[in-house]
Amino acid sequence: MRVLRQERLPWDGVDGPDRPVVLFSGYVPSWCHAFVAGGGVAVIAEAPASDTLLGPSIPATLHRFRPPGRDEEAELPCLARLFTGPGEGECRLHGNRKSRSPQPADLYPAVLNRPHGKGRLIYTGLPLTRHLVAAGDTLRAFTTSSALTERVASVDKAEVADTLIGMLHTAFDILALPRLRIGRYPQAAHSVFILRIDVDGVFGNNCRRIAQIAQAHGIHCSFFFNAALCRAYPGALSRDWLDGHEIGHHGDVHDLFDTIAENRTNLLAGMNWVEQQLGLRPRGYVAPRGMWNHALDRAMADLALPYSSDFGLDIDSLPFFSPAGVLQVPVHPYSPERHRIFLEDAGLGPPGARAVLDHYLSVLARQVAFDRPVHLYGHPEILGDMADAVLPELFAAANSRHLPNMTLGDFADWWRRRDETSMTLAIDDVTGRLHVETDAESVDVRVPTATRLTIYGASHTIAAGHWARLPAARGLKP
Repeated sequence: MRVLRQERLPWDGVDGPDRPVVLFSGYVPSWCHAFVAGGGVAVIAEAPASDTLLGPSIPATLHRFRPPGRDEEAELPCLARLFTGPGEGECRLHGNRKSRSPQPADLYPAVLNRPHGKGRLIYTGLPLTRHLVAAGDTLRAFTTSSALTERVASVDKAEVADTLIGMLHTAFDILALPRLRIGRYPQAAHSVFILRIDVDGVFGNNCRRIAQIAQAHGIHCSFFFNAALCRAYPGALSRDWLDGHEIGHHGDVHDLFDTIAENRTNLLAGMNWVEQQLGLRPRGYVAPRGMWNHALDRAMADLALPYSSDFGLDIDSLPFFSPAGVLQVPVHPYSPERHRIFLEDAGLGPPGARAVLDHYLSVLARQVAFDRPVHLYGHPEILGDMADAVLPELFAAANSRHLPNMTLGDFADWWRRRDETSMTLAIDDVTGRLHVETDAESVDVRVPTATRLTIYGASHTIAAGHWARLPAARGLKP
């Protein structure tokens, strides 16, 4: 349901073969055999043992898997079921084992594609849906750019979500159905650029330097202030040089608490401090150290905080709503400050500006390639010292890709509006044409075969297997 809501794909619950594509998670009902045999497509996550329908399988403990279409593995510590048969992606029963032959032992596909009668089964024994919404974090490597570690979500949920989306793509392609969704980003862009600064101390003029360099390049940042650390590491804190930037809060004590009441107290104290110092009541919040639990979630909801961004819950993903209804806007959890600590633990010196910039640029390219938001962050302590050497080139890279720059709050508001937009589809029984009406800013279209679309009287050719981003402010009629 999280993925379907992010995709803005209409769905409903059924207890029978009432749709051409039906999704299951953790079970296969008795009517599934006949549904698929008759021409339907079943998409099954956490598929159970079913030798007749799904082929032979074994239970296995895994730490990671390689999603279809990816070169790198994704973290997914779990008990899974591994199936034998044709498919994509990869699960290794012997993790990190040095291979002594061209073909590694006990290699299984992550997602399988199996015909059954006139229809098709798209399935995985990986418990993707449960892990997508589960809490829990750990200190681990989180990026292909370096061996850097941070305490982040235990599961690479962005890859889990993309795997589920890929299974949907396959199902639609099998039935030669077009995919339509509300555009993910403003201006029909490929992504959006957000720079967030967690102000764990103002550090003299460092925070101001970041704000002013961004202003000089037309970039609006999001500054989240922690009261205790700003008192410990003060500086030239002023509303004047924050003009045009978002001002949020980062709690009072730089920590997470176990109860709703304790988290609520910390949230209120942090909000009050920002209001006293800067003269405005902040809306947005990001948790200290990126940590998240259900007590914090409830406290944020009770205080009507509309959005947060906590990398102990998720990283690099599309926005989604927490169990309490708070919009989470995941961030990439790299910061130069954490990079310095990591290198110091290894007996090395601090990172240079070039290393920091290269990491940010690598993440930017990867997120755009995967159609995800480019949401980066840092702190004044080190990023402020090297802002002149890092930020202009980073901003230029975002501009060269035509990424709209937004504050975290602006993007959260935009995503909520996207969540509320409507789109209706209708088939003309005479011509067979699909008519689309929507109040969205843009619509993303993906077709299994090359297709010509008519928009406002103009004809367009959409290539097969790729997303086309189309303006739709006045409705779209292909």
